[in-house]
Amino acid sequence: MDHSFDLRSLGASVQVLQIVAILIAAGIIVAASRRISGLPLIALSAVLTAPLAVGVFLISDPVKAFEDFLDAYWRAGRLVLDGPQQLRPMFEWGVDGFVNLPIVAFLFAPLGVLQPKLAAGVFFVVGVLALIATWIVLVRAFRLSSRDAGLALLAIGSFGPLHYSLKEGNTSHLLILPLVVGIALLRARRDLLAGMLFGAAAVIKLPLLLIGIYFLLRGRFYVVAGGLAVVVAAVAASLAVFGWDMHVLWYENCIRPFTDSPMAAFNVQSVEATFSKLTLGVEGLHDWTVQRLSWPAAISAQLINLALMAAVAIVIWRGRHNNSPLMIEGELMAIIVLACLRSPLSWSHYYVWLVLPGVFMLARASDGQIRGRGLFVLAAGWLLAAPAVFMYDVRDWGYVAVLGNLHLLAGAMILLALLVKWRARAPRTA
Repeated sequence: MDHSFDLRSLGASVQVLQIVAILIAAGIIVAASRRISGLPLIALSAVLTAPLAVGVFLISDPVKAFEDFLDAYWRAGRLVLDGPQQLRPMFEWGVDGFVNLPIVAFLFAPLGVLQPKLAAGVFFVVGVLALIATWIVLVRAFRLSSRDAGLALLAIGSFGPLHYSLKEGNTSHLLILPLVVGIALLRARRDLLAGMLFGAAAVIKLPLLLIGIYFLLRGRFYVVAGGLAVVVAAVAASLAVFGWDMHVLWYENCIRPFTDSPMAAFNVQSVEATFSKLTLGVEGLHDWTVQRLSWPAAISAQLINLALMAAVAIVIWRGRHNNSPLMIEGELMAIIVLACLRSPLSWSHYYVWLVLPGVFMLARASDGQIRGRGLFVLAAGWLLAAPAVFMYDVRDWGYVAVLGNLHLLAGAMILLALLVKWRARAPRTA
């Protein structure tokens, strides 16, 4: 008989312990900042973050590490080396195969020549290095003090969706770096280059196309031109190499089924998925088949989506004459949260992008723009989104488990509400 102890058996208790550990570590960093600063404080933050990061990574799904990478990215990179048509079966598998635009498979061809474990190790190391670079760029771009840099390191290193993306071997965490570098380029008035980075990110994760729509409505046409150039070039190259039929197959199996029929699985966190969970109950959390919503549920989901987009659109419209970099960045943060919420098939690893609005709002708290209850709301929103993403047995919990599974969605909505409120209070003209 196996008497080994598995932390996953504790279920939601592990997530609660994680939140408590984050709060304790944050308290130590804040208290220590009254006595030390600079590199010593950063080093202390790293020491506090490291065990949390390792623990969250080990607990996170999947049990078999790098499933997404090995089953989708590495396999696609391997197959495409033998000819474009070899990729066809992977599109027939839908979400269990390769779901990106076909041309993206060539990005993984260099890893496809390696053995699976070595390729996964290389991809993991690249991901960790990209996250370290992301933290460095964030600290510089948002001019964080050493205390806030330490808190940002803790927040990023202990963030559940980030470790879920890392352990799955997905690409979502890799995209934070081009997004934050794009923001830095916007500050330097390098709009075309910023747009190209945003466009490249959108080619890999389609929900980020919403960024291009935002800049189009904002009249930042060089950003749009840069992004459009990359997207058009990628689509043209994909059609030239793989042909029209392959793209029809990709669309029919990887895109269209999820536009109106969400999954209720625990690791899908869209508004539509929420209504599917509420309809199917606890059994739906373990169901990865698409389910068409009833018309009342479908209408309710669309009304919520419209309300979220309308709230963001209204504050942007009212402050359209304020084109200061800070306001543009704040609006962009709201768009990034919307990209997570609005996608019908919004996997939990998409929410790793909340790192950007989370650190942005931390910077706003540091400069006094968020105070009192706003600080409490910011902490609550972040902590709701932070727990490790993993599947534990919840079948005896009934609808309590269904409601508990919505913590990530709830955290994102709280952050969005805080961003909207902050933007609404900003001056309407620069």
